[in-house]
Amino acid sequence: MKLLRKWILLIPAAACLWLPVEGLPQAYPAKPIRMVLTYSGGIDAIARLMAQRMTESLGQPVVVENQAGAGGAIGATTVARAAPDGYTLLSTTGSTQIQRGFMVKNVPYDPVKDFTPITLAWETVIVIGGSLSAPFATFKDMIDYAKKNPGKISYATSGLGTSHHLALEMVKLLTGADIVHIPYKGGDQVITDVVAGRVQVSSSPLFSLEPQVKAGKARYLAVMNNNRFPGTPDVPSIREIIPGFESPPLWSGFFGPAGLPQPIVQRLHDEIVKVLRTPELRSRLTEGGLLLVASTPEELAQAVKRDIATVSGIVRRANIKPE
Repeated sequence: MKLLRKWILLIPAAACLWLPVEGLPQAYPAKPIRMVLTYSGGIDAIARLMAQRMTESLGQPVVVENQAGAGGAIGATTVARAAPDGYTLLSTTGSTQIQRGFMVKNVPYDPVKDFTPITLAWETVIVIGGSLSAPFATFKDMIDYAKKNPGKISYATSGLGTSHHLALEMVKLLTGADIVHIPYKGGDQVITDVVAGRVQVSSSPLFSLEPQVKAGKARYLAVMNNNRFPGTPDVPSIREIIPGFESPPLWSGFFGPAGLPQPIVQRLHDEIVKVLRTPELRSRLTEGGLLLVASTPEELAQAVKRDIATVSGIVRRANIKPE
């Protein structure tokens, strides 16, 4: 009887030895990972460098696909509809995840329900620039001048509903300053016209305006981000000048589809943050006018909800209508 019992106990263990290899769970990742980007330009190059370093670390190719069309909605939709298995990753911006839902009707994804937050990556440093011919030299003086001279100051941005636009609409709401928005179809003409004095104020990425400031053709008035940028330590943030100002989303971050298992979220988070914090990536971010803001998944989830509330308030109070 004892011998029979011993053989019975050994049967399950022996059976496991005969299971086919494919029936056992595989370590993640076991195949290439798609990194879908919803932006282009200089930041695209940084994301591709990250993908190279993650490939080396993960032992599987991280393949970049740029799907920046429709304001990033194409790429975001691709990831929202992907299987939550860790093999489709979204690198996107607050503009795609937050503003687009307020600027365009019938966006095919929900920024909260359709994605799993992984980490914040960086913030784009946005500066308020001033023409040298303008009758003010500081952001505070610009506000004071606009109050005394309603409609005499115009500000240029790269388009309706951008963070550039929403931030200055918030400035108007908080101060009562009467400044006129002039939307452009792209950022290059914004810089050209503020240098020429055709508009007095611009809102643009730091890297776009910086060459003109260094050449003595324009000036910095303020940083839109909530804190000063180390590269321009003498330029105040708008928040320092206007209490209660909250910047619209300027971040880029990483997401997976909804329902991504927690162990995979943690693995991706750790790999992305490790790469972001290397001297090589830190240097590339600083050169590109970007601030490293790596976070926990929970902090990214909170940022999404906070920014939805912020943008919703600006859009409602400024009476901005979706197209």
